[in-house]
Amino acid sequence: MNTSLTASFSIGLGITTFDVIKQMVLTSMTQSNKPTSPLLFNFTDPQNTLSKWIEVSDTVRVEGRSKATLVPHIGYNYRSAIFFYLLNPQPTGACFAGVDYILDTWDLSAYTGVVIDLHRQGQNSNFKLIFYGNCSEIFTCQSYESFFETSGERQQIKLPFSTFKPYFRGEPKFDLPSLDITQLSRFGIQSYGGIYAPTRQFGPGSIEIFTISAYKEDQLTA
Repeated sequence: MNTSLTASFSIGLGITTFDVIKQMVLTSMTQSNKPTSPLLFNFTDPQNTLSKWIEVSDTVRVEGRSKATLVPHIGYNYRSAIFFYLLNPQPTGACFAGVDYILDTWDLSAYTGVVIDLHRQGQNSNFKLIFYGNCSEIFTCQSYESFFETSGERQQIKLPFSTFKPYFRGEPKFDLPSLDITQLSRFGIQSYGGIYAPTRQFGPGSIEIFTISAYKEDQLTA
């Protein structure tokens, strides 16, 4: 066999194989940035673990004393997650307790907002959902927060992305740009009370969470 022809064929095949693999990797990376379905977190699924949820409470500061955790709630033919918290406010009323999930630069631009299926327990009725844009260090980046009130009954609460406003360490920042929903790096659930908060809250409580999903406007009006 002609060795130069064989070498030429091998090099050509190698380049072709590399290009195919490279394209597969790039495609996989691109697809991973978009959730495969509107159902973002399904706490009723036995395959769903909570190991990637981390606490982000006011204990990150020296004076903080609040606490939060997200744990599985498992019964016979029944499953959900419970967000437990304890708000221990400072004299100013400042306190927060929450849990966060690190996102792989999610792109939710195909959707209008998020909907959370929950049942609140305890005296505190006000909470918020939080997104971060392209941010590697949350203590130097602005958060985007949407506040909601719970009824004490099981309910589905829809929060359009337009309701997520910029904050920095709890203070509203009206001069900052809107949330970039094409590069979401972190998502959080939080119970709060504080200087800039619309209401003062304290003590223990919980939210039972079933699912958190993204929704489109046509789904909302249907």
